Parts: sequence; structure tokens; C-alpha cells
Amino acid sequence: MKCARCEAEISILKRDIATGLCPPCLEIHRRECEDDKKQRRVERVQKQREDEEAEQQNRREREASETRKSQERMRRIEASLGDKVTKCPNCSQRKLIKLLRVIDKDEGTYDLSILVQEAPAAVLFKEHVRHSLKASACGNCGYTELYVESPAALWQSFTKSVENAPS
Repeated sequence: MKCARCEAEISILKRDIATGLCPPCLEIHRRECEDDKKQRRVERVQKQREDEEAEQQNRREREASETRKSQERMRRIEASLGDKVTKCPNCSQRKLIKLLRVIDKDEGTYDLSILVQEAPAAVLFKEHVRHSLKASACGNCGYTELYVESPAALWQSFTKSVENAPS
């Protein structure tokens, strides 16, 4: 009988039944198989590393893209805010929101207001004048300030009240 690899004459008893190789060729074949397995393992590990690196690169690109989108969104918001937002006197961040309604709820919803009696000496008709309050609030630290919506009208009501006050 001949070896399937080197074609040397070998007895049936010394020949490997599965491969048909003589003992020296069988040893070479086993080493080659182990080398192939090692090579496949190395290739698998290398492929796994490449896949991980590609995934990390994709993740970095997604994060960079999300950051760019977020920055662009913030630029658009900043541009649209205009005079609606100013610098907070408390924390110095540009997050002081202006022109907020301050409401009071009774049987309905009303703007919180200051009441001035233009005729305080009158018995029945004291001529109450309401002046709505507005607010500014910081979106960073929570600082809040109230102010009258029309300060000139408030001053006019107050001076009228002083003129009509009993001496």
C-alpha cells in the first residue's frame, strides 16, 4: 500500500485509516492542521479587533454628528431667542427668560397685578386700576424678578392717587 502524500510503500498496519498517510506524513499533516487552526484563530481575533475598531469609529462619528446637530440646534435657538432672553444678574448665564406671565387663579385665570386706587378719598367709586405684572426667570439658577408691564401707566395712576388723596 502507498502513502497518500509521499507515495512511499507502507504496510496496512502502519497506515492511518482516516487519511491514508504514513506516520511521518501523518505528523506533518497534524502540524499543518494545527497551524491552520492557529492561523484561523489569529484571523478571527484580527477580524474581531477590526470589527471593534470599526464599531468604535462608527460610535465616534455618531457622537460627533449628534454633537454637531446639538450645537446647530442651540445656534438656531439662540438666534430665534433674540430679545426674549438676556443675561441673568444672579449667575451671568444668558438664560434669563423675559415676558413671562404671572397668573393668579380665583374663579378664572388672571394675570397677577398691582392695584392702584386713583381716588382713595372717594367713598364708593375709588377708581381701582390694575397694572399687570410680568416676570423674568433664569433657566439656569431660578432667579426670578417681577416688573410692571406698563410702568408709565402705573406712574400716572400713582400720581393721580397722590393728587386725590385727602390732606
